[in-house]
This record gives sequence, structure tokens and C-alpha cells, in this order.
Amino acid sequence: MCGRYRLRGLTRAEMQEVFPFDISDVRLPTEMPPRFNVAPSQTMPILQKGAQGYELANARWGFLPHWAKDEKIGFKMINARSETVATSPAFRNAFARHRCLVPADGFYEWRKDPGGGKTPFSIQLRENQTFAFAGLCSSWRRDESSEWILTFTIITGEPNALVRPLHDRMPVILEPASYLAWLTEPDSGKAQGFLRPLPAEKMTAFAISPLVNAPRNDSAAILTPA
Repeated sequence: MCGRYRLRGLTRAEMQEVFPFDISDVRLPTEMPPRFNVAPSQTMPILQKGAQGYELANARWGFLPHWAKDEKIGFKMINARSETVATSPAFRNAFARHRCLVPADGFYEWRKDPGGGKTPFSIQLRENQTFAFAGLCSSWRRDESSEWILTFTIITGEPNALVRPLHDRMPVILEPASYLAWLTEPDSGKAQGFLRPLPAEKMTAFAISPLVNAPRNDSAAILTPA
């Protein structure tokens, strides 16, 4: 699974540089503060295709399908499996119609150690660029008198050689050349072809401070090499 990630502070202009197509609708502040320890249920920016073009908006991490009766189900849907996302009752509609990009700079996994403990690792691109996870989004509300809530999930799949010693799954990191196609490809079969592990040689990982274990710790100190 992918249960924690991070995103540096970016201005709208910098976000536009990351995604090389026109973002016509921005429902975010001019400058977004850095987040070093994003956890489920927290609100983060996603990029989606809307009726008027490409939209950058805040969404809650933890997918809520339209038929959900309780918001708590979102905690069980922070990730969607690439192998079943196109057919799962929870995700198949969003996979066909509501794919999104989830901007990030890195994510965290915990290696099980021989002594029984766990060592946290930061995993990122070699040049530490901002990238995008493959995601799905959904608008949900409790009832007709409630406000709509935009939610998202991160798709996970088989790990590459770098991540495999740490975990048996990893989030799907899309190649920049695939960003636009991920949002717009009408054929679900072709869209599923994007859900493959990023080559290990494009990534790096290093052990970090156990401060990352607690979501309340949200500063650069968690990235101190162990």
C-alpha cells in the first residue's frame, strides 16, 4: 500500500510547469505550503479533467464512492489495486470516467528488520523532481442538504526492484509523457496499460528518521538520513 507521501511547497506557476498542459480552473491558493508527511483523510491537491478543462483542486485522501453511506469507508480506500481497479464495484466507474493525477515528491515505506522493528525509508525520483501518482477521484455527499466532498485514491501495483525489498506493492508513478493520456484515454483497457512500475533506475531510496511514524510530525526533520 501507499499510506504516506510528501509534496514540496509549490506556487500555481510551478505546478503548471510540472503538468505541461493548460490548467484552466485552479481552486487552490496562489502558493501551497510544503507537506512532508501526508496521511489518509488529509486534504491535498489533485489534477482532474473537468467540464471546462483541466482542474487543480483540493481533495480528501480516502476514496468515497457515490453509494457510500459513511465517510469512514474512505480509510479503507486510500489505495486501489491496479490489477482489479477496472472491475472493482468501488472503483470501476471512476476508472472509466474520473481518473486524476496526484502530485508528490516522494513516498514512505517501512522495512521490517530482523530484530522485529521497522525502519522508515524515503523513496523518490533520482533528481528529486515532483511527479504524479495515478489516482482516481470521486465527489460525494452525505445527503442532498450536504456539501459535496472531493475525494481521491492512489493506485498501487507491483513493486520495482528498488521497492521490492521494502514492500510487496508500490504506488503507480506515471511517466510525464503519460499524464495527459491518463486523464483522457477513453479505452479502459489502454488506460490500464499505464499501470506499471516506474523503472528502478529512475528512483532512489534512503533510510530516514522515525519521526515520520507519527503523522503529527510534518517538517523537513523527518527526512534526516538515518
